[in-house]
Amino acid sequence: MHFSLFTITLALAGTTLASPALLPRADGYCNTDKVVTGVGGYTIHYPALSSGGSCIMNKGAEGKGVKDLQTSLNHCYGKSLSVDGDYGDKTKAAVLAAQKSIGQGLSKDGIWGPATGSKMNWWGSKKVAQGTETAYSCIKAIL
Repeated sequence: MHFSLFTITLALAGTTLASPALLPRADGYCNTDKVVTGVGGYTIHYPALSSGGSCIMNKGAEGKGVKDLQTSLNHCYGKSLSVDGDYGDKTKAAVLAAQKSIGQGLSKDGIWGPATGSKMNWWGSKKVAQGTETAYSCIKAIL
């Protein structure tokens, strides 16, 4: 009797944890970046997948997308990461801290993905004063 109750409980728990609807969608690891418009007309460099779709970054990721993330974490979340394009322990810890400060139902795992990217602030720029100066600000991306 105890065995069958345990089996049913375990089967139900496994079904809940493995439900695809609960997992963020990502088509691969970010391997480039793209220019997107942010709130207020600012231009943002945003991590991307060269083949299109959404992507994730975790420890070991490298490249332009990681540099964009590190730049935004430095300017918008008060971090002092080396902008080296390497998603190491410090970048993972900075993403985790940003996820905690944002809240809003984000997973607090230090992995950057579509959910974190859509809620975090990004370092953006735009031309002002008839295009003679550049303004910078931390803003949300319009995806």
